[in-house]
Amino acid sequence: MSRKVASAKTAVSGIILNTITAVLGFITQRIFISSLGVEYSGVNSVFTSVISILTLTDLGISTAVIFHLYKPLANRNTAKVAALMQFYHKACRIVSGIIIVGGLILLPFAPAFVGETAVNNNLYIIFGLFITNALFSYAFNYRRPLLSADQKGFIINYVLTAQHIVLYTARILILLLTRNFYLYTLLTVVLKILENLTINKIVQKRYPYINKKTKLDTNTKTDIKKKMYGSAYHNAATYVVFSTDNIIISQIFSVISVGLYANYFMVLNSLDLLFGQLFKSMTASLGNILASESVKKLYQMTKKIMFLNFWVYAVVCIATYFCITPFIKLWLGPDFLFSDATVIALILNFYFQSTRLPISSVLASAGILYENRFVPVVEALINLVASIALAFLIGLPGVFIGSALSNLFLHLYSFPKYAFKLVLKRTKAEYILLFLKYFGLFIVAWIGVGGIVHFINLNNAITDFLIKGLISVVAPSILYWLIFRKSEEFQYFAKFGKDFIKKKLAKKPRRSR
Repeated sequence: MSRKVASAKTAVSGIILNTITAVLGFITQRIFISSLGVEYSGVNSVFTSVISILTLTDLGISTAVIFHLYKPLANRNTAKVAALMQFYHKACRIVSGIIIVGGLILLPFAPAFVGETAVNNNLYIIFGLFITNALFSYAFNYRRPLLSADQKGFIINYVLTAQHIVLYTARILILLLTRNFYLYTLLTVVLKILENLTINKIVQKRYPYINKKTKLDTNTKTDIKKKMYGSAYHNAATYVVFSTDNIIISQIFSVISVGLYANYFMVLNSLDLLFGQLFKSMTASLGNILASESVKKLYQMTKKIMFLNFWVYAVVCIATYFCITPFIKLWLGPDFLFSDATVIALILNFYFQSTRLPISSVLASAGILYENRFVPVVEALINLVASIALAFLIGLPGVFIGSALSNLFLHLYSFPKYAFKLVLKRTKAEYILLFLKYFGLFIVAWIGVGGIVHFINLNNAITDFLIKGLISVVAPSILYWLIFRKSEEFQYFAKFGKDFIKKKLAKKPRRSR
């Protein structure tokens, strides 16, 4: 299977998975709030953020192992693959043990994480179920990286699609029939175990040689440990940047504010999962290019992915800004809305965060974890200090502006230095200028669409939502087509699309006359 086909299959299966997940998730969230209330949603979000601390014990070993799997998979070195997988299995056992200890240490502080709340359930039991879910996520997760590294991510997506259909259907039934938050949380644990066991069985069947007893060579172990050391910084920063917003909001504002943010986060996260799948599916392809082809080829492919990433997320962010308020009105009602300033801050952070994907994939493919180990420390400090300070100065929007500033630091310092200069052998200025060019075009299109949408205010909420959504997607796309239609990047994807359609049409059987 070619890189393009594997990436396309993973992307398509991921889009199907995330579409199903988003639709069922929105239905479930609506029923969740009406059955249990917005405070339970806030508690759910805060505990999810706190439990992310325990995942730091991974130390990035999965990333390091996936990096080392690219070459032996490309060269069909089954002994090396088996050694890596057995090494990872042992590491997962150690991580599971640390999660148990860490969870027991955090358990007594469960009520303090949430703050004042009217939730009636025992917070210790609920938090204990979250710890259990984190434990089993690692205890049975030791074979999944092989599918990711071998560009078989679509298999994982097939399993997840089935699991999510069962999970959300059962959640809805539990909420409607029992309104029991304990059962709701326990269900997640049970299905996570079944998901991992299913994936492990598939991997065992496709790669039977991984059970052959073999030892990992000293040089590879040393390099994995080095990358783990560097990745520890990255994981800690990832936690601060992506998981502390809920905790900051609950401590400075209230758990109800966290519950409101959970609704906006669900919308943004669903969009990120849906469209981000296009780019995450290419990570293994970039690793394969780096292992078997030239740096020049990697640069050319990276630049193309950056272009597509900009176009997709610029349109997604603009459409989200103009549609998220009417959507939440339709979905939950007018009592669950944020101010326009907060929404602008969320969208800016979402853009900076989403446009990280291509370059983050390059760094992951090249195994750059140790060299830039101190960058995430600065990123985390910017996020934490700026978010807390701005929260007190300007209110809730400040939390998300702080996150946006930390993302911006990566775009203007880390990515140019470590991805473009170190890996791709290009100048730092090239990336900065390209990033600023794309960001400028995003702002221009955002303002332009705002000028058009400003005159639209229909009485029918559904029609208003649909018309604004259509304009928000079509107008920026026309602008970008006019600007980039003759570019090498646009022509590459246009040709890929045409070839894909031709192949599909050619496979259709002709009707007999």
